[in-house]
Amino acid sequence: DEKYCEQGRNFANKLWNAFRLINGWEVIENLPSFKNLEGLKAAEWFNHKFNQKLAEIEDNYDKYRISDALKGVYSLVWDDFCAWYLEMIKPEFGKPIDKTTYDQTIIYFEKILKIVHPFMPFITEEIWQNLASRPTDASICMAAYPIKSSTPKQEPQGINLSLAFELIQQVRNLRNSKGISPKQTFDIAIKTTDESLYKPYLLIIKKLANIGEVTFVQAKQESAVLLPVNTDEVYAFLNMEVDIEAEKAKIAKEINYLEGFMQSVDAKLNNEKFKANAKPELVEKERQKKADALAKIEVLKNSLAGL
Repeated sequence: DEKYCEQGRNFANKLWNAFRLINGWEVIENLPSFKNLEGLKAAEWFNHKFNQKLAEIEDNYDKYRISDALKGVYSLVWDDFCAWYLEMIKPEFGKPIDKTTYDQTIIYFEKILKIVHPFMPFITEEIWQNLASRPTDASICMAAYPIKSSTPKQEPQGINLSLAFELIQQVRNLRNSKGISPKQTFDIAIKTTDESLYKPYLLIIKKLANIGEVTFVQAKQESAVLLPVNTDEVYAFLNMEVDIEAEKAKIAKEINYLEGFMQSVDAKLNNEKFKANAKPELVEKERQKKADALAKIEVLKNSLAGL
């Protein structure tokens, strides 16, 4: 299938463009900017994600599941490193980056290149050779492979970006569905029982979702588009007329999807063979999925009633 060739080409482009982006930054020591703090959060998050993914990749290698190992490598590069980490630490166009953040990024990129190398030896060698000064006889295929470290399943203490990422993705989806330019800013309001899950990451949210002002509210907001984020409610003020019928259809579709998802989870939980053979934490994870889906459906139904 030619689409596999296109996918490989696009992935090679993604790697090369990541190199071009990093290689083009002006680096300044002790840059007085909030990006020092945001870069620290991003680095701590990515370090955890990297070790988590590396453990999964190594486990798939041990079990000779090479295709699954490749999927893990692909996700680590495309999603975790390029789509999230680099976007979080990337300075504004034409502005410099702090040296501490830059040096840490080079370390991460080198580790990634070593993981990708067995699948893509030529482009990884080329980038690795140009990423830093090397001895003339050095080669990535002789460099030390990253060692997996024991890492907790949860994100590092004090760094919880999962809801921030979900909010950013919801805003991006909204832009696509409404034909709103990524350059156009608008304000949002967040209705949540725990503001601390968002407040430390407001700069990241504003930057990656191109949001103007963020406020926290306790009631439903009129003349705004609802974006469900887990069990919280995020309201986007688009300064445009909202198509009520279209919003109703969209919410109804999301409810229908979640109800179908719950049925699939129930099928697992009602399967005696699954409960007998699965680890207790896996069974508990499925129960949590069902509880989250139920809570999200409740939020959506309340919004639908309000419309």
